[in-house]
Amino acid sequence: MKTQSQNGLVKKIQLCKKQNSQSISPQIFDLQNSKDQSLLQDLLNTLPNLEVHDRIGEQLKELFKIRKPKENLSDSDLDELLIEWKKNNDIDDYGVWVFYPWKNLLVHLVYEDEFIELRTSRNKYKITEEEQKLLATKTVGVIGLSVGQSVSLTMAIERCFGSIRIADFDTLELTNLNRIRRGVDSLGQPKVMMVAREIHEIDPFLKVEVFPEGLNSKNIEEFFNSNGPLDLVVEECDSLDIKVMVRLVAKEKGIPLVMDTSDRGMLDIERFDLEPNRPIFHGLAPENELMNLEGLSTEEKIPYVLKMVGSTTLSKRFKASMFEIKESITTWPQLASSVALGGAVAADVSRRILLNQLSVSGRFFIDLDELISDPIESVKKEEDDLIKELDNEKLKTIVRDFYLPEAKERLILQDQIVHDLVEHAITAPSGGNCQPWKWVYQNGFLHLFHDEKKSKSFLDYLHRGAIISFGAACENVQLRSKELGFNANLKFQFSKHSPHVATFYFNTEMKSSVLDKRLAATIKNRLTNRKVGELKPLDNSVLDEIQSICNSNGNYGIEIIDDPKRIEKLATVYGRMERLRMLHSQSHKELFNEVRWNDEEALKTRNGIDINTMELSASDSAGLSLLKDWDAIKNIRDWNLGEGFIKMTSASVKKSSALCLLHCKGHSEEDVFKGGQILQRIWLAANSNNIAFQPISPSTFMFYRIIKDDPIEDKFIWNEMKAIKKDYNKMFEGLEENNHLFLFRMFYAEEPEIKSYRFDVNDVLLTF
Repeated sequence: MKTQSQNGLVKKIQLCKKQNSQSISPQIFDLQNSKDQSLLQDLLNTLPNLEVHDRIGEQLKELFKIRKPKENLSDSDLDELLIEWKKNNDIDDYGVWVFYPWKNLLVHLVYEDEFIELRTSRNKYKITEEEQKLLATKTVGVIGLSVGQSVSLTMAIERCFGSIRIADFDTLELTNLNRIRRGVDSLGQPKVMMVAREIHEIDPFLKVEVFPEGLNSKNIEEFFNSNGPLDLVVEECDSLDIKVMVRLVAKEKGIPLVMDTSDRGMLDIERFDLEPNRPIFHGLAPENELMNLEGLSTEEKIPYVLKMVGSTTLSKRFKASMFEIKESITTWPQLASSVALGGAVAADVSRRILLNQLSVSGRFFIDLDELISDPIESVKKEEDDLIKELDNEKLKTIVRDFYLPEAKERLILQDQIVHDLVEHAITAPSGGNCQPWKWVYQNGFLHLFHDEKKSKSFLDYLHRGAIISFGAACENVQLRSKELGFNANLKFQFSKHSPHVATFYFNTEMKSSVLDKRLAATIKNRLTNRKVGELKPLDNSVLDEIQSICNSNGNYGIEIIDDPKRIEKLATVYGRMERLRMLHSQSHKELFNEVRWNDEEALKTRNGIDINTMELSASDSAGLSLLKDWDAIKNIRDWNLGEGFIKMTSASVKKSSALCLLHCKGHSEEDVFKGGQILQRIWLAANSNNIAFQPISPSTFMFYRIIKDDPIEDKFIWNEMKAIKKDYNKMFEGLEENNHLFLFRMFYAEEPEIKSYRFDVNDVLLTF
């Protein structure tokens, strides 16, 4: 049986252990103080298994040594000095005893001033004694304890502060151990507890205040002002709205802020103390856009994140990783080496700011990949592109003696009529809005030429895309001619050896049909619509009209897929092909050469795809800016990832009322050209019935290489293409032998507010 006193001691030990498990601060006992002597004795009685670590003798010898650097004291000299010292001092009662409850450990140390003298002796004279004393008066705040752990500990080791406030609501997880220096026995431990204990284990005399709930609108004033104002804040948290809030408060209070991003050694310094009107985040993201970020989804926050960190300055691998978040990884990656570097750089900069040795604001990089790298091998210059833009003198030479016997009775059109016809012609669609045409009117003939310089691309295999565009443009000419009351006779004369595509001559008064009038009236309003669309079936009358347009020529047909399951399968095939386009170097380059990133660029070039017509969400638009970096995308290719591209590109396609394949029996260039004419009529018919229309045809162009058995050098892309085509063929059983000309989607949606620009007629029309 236990006695009552024994039971009391057991309860006291259990209570002590419970308290110790939650403790973050050590107890310091000075044995020169009688009260501390009593408390220490009580502790020893309560915890009989307490581990004691007493190396006070070595500390004293170190102290003797650093105080007499000129004497070059040997170990025996130091031993004699310690013996002499003990004659006048009781070594067991000297200094302080520090109890670390979480380790059940009692450590014997010299007095605080001697401890600091010893701890900082190797700092001299990178940090002078006067500077070290000044730093001891400073209070620093650190928010976010992943990178923040490294910053806090480095600053503690250098003794860059006397007091630190740390805030983080999170606990240590196993995935954190790729970058946080801690043992597995700390898993589940609050990060503030972990860091506070580490700091105190380095230096028990430093003051640490913890905010285990993290930072929020309720406690931010306390964080900045508790026991005196902060002298500097280090912001390393993940929460976007907290990042903004911290900066706004720091700006209001005139407190300098430092942030490391652990990517390319990027460090931000914002000297709100010296520049009270400085915009937060260097003005990269306007403050008025950052005021209501709380509650936004991760996707909705992406544009703001990229503005803040600078999408163009991220490392290649970090950019690539951004597209794998929620696909093959859960969040953005960080490495221990980057975190350690960031901790060192942030600590160094913070020390210099606190010592008034640095006054600059800005964004800085210490990119080890750039600073320490293998020599860059000289890249062989590519041969000059042999394809030259068509010039007017060459065009004049081609048409100067042109004549068609059957055109003897042709009309000679007035210049304004010719201008009108070409103006309608060039509203036709073209791949990437490249507008690969030039027009010449001479002696009653209107000639169409292929400006191959504009259309040459990986996607435009055997000029199929360009030829479809020419067919669409010529259909516009014929429809507009009928509307004006005359006939446009068309002679197709495309050849691989000449840029001459087709010639019109005009004669005979002609009345336009009701359908042709409606199509002609829609020419200038025809557009690509990239909105998501409503999931509802197309009106049967529209489908019947489109089928009728195709059936007007027995060689052509249209496969209309309106079953949601088949739509989803074909949308996935489309997405897989778009992924390949992104992962193929040439196709990637050409794809992003098409994009016009702002109104000024779109208006200046008058070609390409205006980003405002892409109907992208803010996050998708931000993501697109990352995608244009081929070096980043190459990583995704090398890792054989990028499933996110499939979801991103196929999402809107899945919301289609119908997916349609225009096909024909013939495979000649003229078959493709006439297919372009039919495609234009379908497109105009759809738009005239308020049906949205979007091409999704890259797969048909790319698959044509497989049909022609013309492999590309890139075996990875080639093998993937062939694998995808097998799944594609299953969608169109019975049509495998037909010429698949063009895939498109139709759906109901509001009309886009912006259309892509076209070249001015005078830039593409030559008359003489």
